[in-house]
Amino acid sequence: MTVKCSFLFNGTTKDEKRLFGFSETWYSGSPASVALGKMQGIYATRMNMLPKSVVCVGFRVGDVSPGSRAVVDTDSAGGQGDAGFTVGTANDAFLYGIRGTESNTFKRGFLHTAPDELVASGDFNTFTRCNFLARSWLNALASEGFLFRYKVTNNANTQGNILYIDETGNVNLETAIVGLTAQSVVQIVRCRDTDGKTIKGNWSLAAFTNGSTFKLRNWFTGHIVNLSGKVRLISYGYTGIVPLPSGNKPTNPLIRVGDRKVGRPFFQLRGRVTARR
Repeated sequence: MTVKCSFLFNGTTKDEKRLFGFSETWYSGSPASVALGKMQGIYATRMNMLPKSVVCVGFRVGDVSPGSRAVVDTDSAGGQGDAGFTVGTANDAFLYGIRGTESNTFKRGFLHTAPDELVASGDFNTFTRCNFLARSWLNALASEGFLFRYKVTNNANTQGNILYIDETGNVNLETAIVGLTAQSVVQIVRCRDTDGKTIKGNWSLAAFTNGSTFKLRNWFTGHIVNLSGKVRLISYGYTGIVPLPSGNKPTNPLIRVGDRKVGRPFFQLRGRVTARR
């Protein structure tokens, strides 16, 4: 069983007037309780490359199926970013690249909210130090067996034209999708309902008969589709992280400084910091 593991962070903008939040997600083959313990054990390494205005506010662990419930732990978090990093621009982020233990797998991702002390004019201020901190975090994830997700490319008979979807999400396809199971996740594309509204998104299956007859979980109740669009099978794999060598010839994971939007803060009223009067 694979579980989805998200580290949750809140921060304050430079002018100290607005709150923001972001998450960074990995996966684990361990049971949820074990994965949660691993997250609690290593998150301080991630805090070492965040400004002190950012706080880890929780950990979220849940099954990878869409709509599944997750366990959220806020009691074991609370660590602040490095006190030496005074401020950070919320949208500044480090783009990194790592290899997976499965053949020909590679992941690019962002480490959010880079401190101003590490970024200057949209570029690395101290390239060596930035990579040292990023390498420490990625190796911590690798040492605890965390995984990243990749999409399995297999186009042979993995989609079918929609004949009909009723108002409760029962699907009938023109041809069966090879490899579809009760645990599969599917994607609907190029589809409109009978009222002309676009239908798209990913769904897990609530019921499964065969590759051409099944029911979608959490369907848009009341929407009917007739001879429009396709259903595709989404297949994901999960692979371990290849550790990054350090020493005299270190492997540098960082590619460039980029721009990555942040969102609303977790577990708080959205928007503004409370003004004291």
